[in-house]
This record gives sequence, C-alpha cells and structure tokens, in this order.
Amino acid sequence: MYFNSERKVLNISKQEEILHRYYDMLFPGKLKEKEYVRMVMIKPPDEEHPDGVIVTKFVKSFNEYLDVVRKYRHNYHMYNSLCTIKEINGKLSGTPSYQRQRRVIYLDFDLKDFQDVPNADAYYFTEKIKSYFPNMFIHACYASGGGYHFYIAVKPTCDWKSIVSLNDEIVQIVGSDPAANKSTQIVRIPTSFNLKYADDEGKFPLVKEIVNAYDRHPVNGHKGFYETAYIKACITRAKRNSKATIPQELPLQEFDYTSKDGLTNINQYPYLCNKVAYEQGVDKHERNTFMGRLIYQFLRQGKTEAYIHEEIQKWNLKCRPPKTRNEVTNEVNGWLKEKDMYSIGGCHWKINDHRVKAIVEKYCDKSHCLDVNSITLQPGRMVKVNKKLLTRNHLNKNTKESMSGYEYLILTVLDKYLSSTSKKIFTISDLKKRLMYKAHGKWQLCMNQRTFNQTIDTLIERRFISVTKPTKLKKKVTYNDYVVKITRRLKDFNDTGFIELYYSAAISFICKQITQNEYKILLCLIQQMEEHRSCSLDELSYILGIDRSNISKALKNLDAAQCIEIEDKKDQNNHQYNIYKHTDTNMYEGDYANDDLLENITIKISA
Repeated sequence: MYFNSERKVLNISKQEEILHRYYDMLFPGKLKEKEYVRMVMIKPPDEEHPDGVIVTKFVKSFNEYLDVVRKYRHNYHMYNSLCTIKEINGKLSGTPSYQRQRRVIYLDFDLKDFQDVPNADAYYFTEKIKSYFPNMFIHACYASGGGYHFYIAVKPTCDWKSIVSLNDEIVQIVGSDPAANKSTQIVRIPTSFNLKYADDEGKFPLVKEIVNAYDRHPVNGHKGFYETAYIKACITRAKRNSKATIPQELPLQEFDYTSKDGLTNINQYPYLCNKVAYEQGVDKHERNTFMGRLIYQFLRQGKTEAYIHEEIQKWNLKCRPPKTRNEVTNEVNGWLKEKDMYSIGGCHWKINDHRVKAIVEKYCDKSHCLDVNSITLQPGRMVKVNKKLLTRNHLNKNTKESMSGYEYLILTVLDKYLSSTSKKIFTISDLKKRLMYKAHGKWQLCMNQRTFNQTIDTLIERRFISVTKPTKLKKKVTYNDYVVKITRRLKDFNDTGFIELYYSAAISFICKQITQNEYKILLCLIQQMEEHRSCSLDELSYILGIDRSNISKALKNLDAAQCIEIEDKKDQNNHQYNIYKHTDTNMYEGDYANDDLLENITIKISA
C-alpha cells in the first residue's frame, strides 16, 4: 500500500513515523489530480515582524508534507485542514467552496476550560467521551500542549458538511470546545511545537501522539473507519441516554449551621465549609473543587469507594446545575486515582491555588468553624509522638491505660535523641542528663528518683521501651549504664501515624514551667488541631477527664509558658472565637535547661 511503500523510500525517523500515521488517517493514500492537502504555518509576532507571519502551502504527497514540517516545525505554529482542498479554475483556497473530502470527526478539549479538574489528562477525557459513546472506538489522541485532540475515523466522503454536522452534535454532547468545529477547521500537526506555552527554560511543548490505532483497528470490516449511519445511531442513543440521566435540579435549601441541629453531627465533616457545601450544594464552577474536598475527607474517614460514589451522587443532585450520573462516576474515579489530593484539602489559607482558595473561602465562617485552629510547624527542633499513644484511653486520667505526663515526656526525649543518635548507645545516664534543669545554681532531675524508676518500669511493662544491660563495657556496670531503646511498636508508624511538636514544649515541662496535666493537654490540643477536630473546652475535658475550668487554666498557663499562642478574634458578625497556635521558644535555653551543648553533667542521684 501507499503508506508502506513510501516509508521504505523515506527512511523516516520515529517522529516522522508518528507523522505518517497521522497523515494516513486524515488524507487518502493518493490524492486526485487536482486535490491537495492545505498546510498553514503561523509565526508569532517579533521585532522584525510585529504582526507575525502566515505561510500557506498546498502539498500533493506525504513526502512534500514532510518537507514542509521539517522546514517550519521549530519556529512556526503548524496546522493542516481536516478536509482536502480541490483546485477550481487554477486557484486554491481554504474557504468552504474549495473543500473536497473529509475522513474524521475531531474533538478538542482545551485544558483552560477544565481548570477545576485536577486530573484532566488523556484518560479523563477518553472516559468522558466513552461515558456518552461507550460503543464508539476512538482512533487517535494527541496532546497539543494546551489540551487533547481526539479523532474518530469515518468513511471518506465529499459530503463534508454532513460530517461537520455530526461533529457538532458530538461536541455539544461531550462538552469539547465548540469553537474547534468550524467548517474550515485547521488542527495542530503532530511533532510540531506549540509556541503558546514555554516552560521555565524557554522550551515549547511538542504536539505528541498519545495513541493512533487507525491502521490497526478494523471497524465493520473496513480499515479503521465508521459508516456515518453508525455515527448517527450512536448520537441518537447518546442523546436519549443523556436526557434520561440528567437529574432534576433541586431547589436551594440554605444550611443553617448556627442552629443546634446544624451542629449536631459537625464532627462528620472536618471543615465547616465542607459541611455547608455538602448540605446545600454548590454552583457550577465550584462543583469539582468541593467534589475533591469531600472525597478527600471521606477517604481520611476510611470510607469505601462504593460509599463515596453513592454520597457524591446524592450531593450532585443539590448542585446548580447537577451533572449526569456518568459524568459524576467518571470524575469520582478520577479523583480516587489522584495522588495529590492533600493540596485541595485544608482551610483556605493553606491552599496555594488562588482560584480554589477563593472558592473555599466563600464558604468559610471562622466564628462557627471547629477547625480554625491548625498546626503549621516552622523549621525548628521538632519531635514526634505516635498517635497510638494519643487515644482517649491513654490520655484520660480515669482509664486503666491512662499515661502520666512523665511517660509522655520520656518518650518525647527519647524520640529526639535516639532518632538523631540512632547508631550511638543511649543509656539511662544519658536520659537523666536530658531530664535535668538548673535551679538555684544546681542541676537536678525534673522528677524524683522514685518517680523516674516507676515511669521507666511502666514504659517497659507497656512495651514502649526496652532497657538492657550493655555487653561491651569492661568497668563495673551500674543501672545508669543500661541501654535504652524505643521498641519497634512505636518506631514503625507511617506518614500519618504521628503528631509533631516543638521540643521547647518538653523543655518547658523539664524546667517546671508546666505540669504533667498541662503537657498532656498540649499533646491533646495538637492532636485535635492536626486532625481538624474540635478544640473546645468541652471536647478537651471529655478526652482528658479533666474539669472544664482546669482545662481553661491550663491553656492560659501554656500560653504564658510560650508553648501555645491564644488569639482572640471576632468575625464580621462580631462573634468571638479563639485561634490556638503551637509555638517554638528559646526562653528556657542557657541557664535554665539542659540542651544539646551540655554533655558533662554529674549524676548525683543514686540508681
């Protein structure tokens, strides 16, 4: 055939092979005597040519087509017409009267029209098309640098107007760019460059082939094309199905989140803005943003994919307007495959995308939001606490598994120094040094020896630490020489299995500026903020088993000790609310606390 025979002569490269597949799909293997392929090259404006340059070529073969591409591909936008061009009275033109034959239906999805879809890739748009036309094969797809172009091959016909008409109907159904379906439509040529979009290095994206299966996929016994009757039947079916699946828009019912009923189950929704968006729906250009946020929330809550699909379909009915069931299904599947959903979650001030930030902020009400408090750790001396230790059973002072503030303190100290000296032996003596503070000119342990021993024994019983006799010491071994390790049970946690806090908070505890209970309250507060849960006095009191009034006093002292900052705020309605921030401080350094620089402290407390 023409394709194969000409390939042998050309000795073409991989890119030229891609180009040949494209040419073979759009144009006949051998053009008629007065039939041509129209190519349009556009050079962007520069100093020499402020209005740019437009070059038009009419070629008779792939060989000529290739020569033009080679000549202009680096400095010009390169296009060709979808129709072949016929010569009339010795003249050639791109106007409708000069068009002869067309062989494809063309769909152009411009990414700027899908800015609210984070996963808008070739797969997403393919699924979008297939949701309406499940029985229609897509012959080719190309990445244009600013979107994706899809081609469906049809039986070659000189009745190109009927193809344009069918094309227009499909465009309206799938939601591709309606401006890309002109009767004289020109399209970007694969292997050329899109000069609209330069990266940081000044490089332009290549118009890339994603797939072209035209020469490999027989349809109805023919090489890679559909009869127009089949396309018409598919359009009729798609219209019927679309009409049946477009849900009726429900009237807006504004959610009163200030009411008692509105706040009853608030903890199901990590953010009040999500709660409002879920209950009352959102407008057209806000749908995908909040779909992603709700899906991210459901995943963090451990919900199944089936549950997520069902809930998002229910929520879609409240949106204005709702999408079709197929659209929602495809978009949910796309979100579930998205690996960076964290970027769309959180409060609006944490979101980098300005458009998404503005959408989320529209639904924000800080005076009633339970999630205004958040953890934003700046570079500093940070330590981790395993979330396994921060359950209500461990934090509440009235439970059997309740942990003391000293237990948390020792584990905090061990995390800091064992993580940084993992290859170095860390002994009981080392631990005591790190638990000392300076008072009245003398270094002393922040707890008495009996409490220290009891705390160590309890941590061993809980299997949180191990204390073993050293094997390589030649001198007489005392208990202070015993080696301390954190057990694998606490070391093995994933990226979400811990909270972080500034080590200065532990130092404030060592220096007797805060109490055991206050240290536990701080850990609980950080846990609540990190998980975007309620930080109310009632909630903290419930978790810790401490009176509400004592929680309030403890928070004030934590503020005074510079472990947290409490900001009193008022919203636009003059409603008061508090914001808590975990802070780092150096107020305990130097003469007050033992830090990394103080290695030679004499241990005077007997073992």
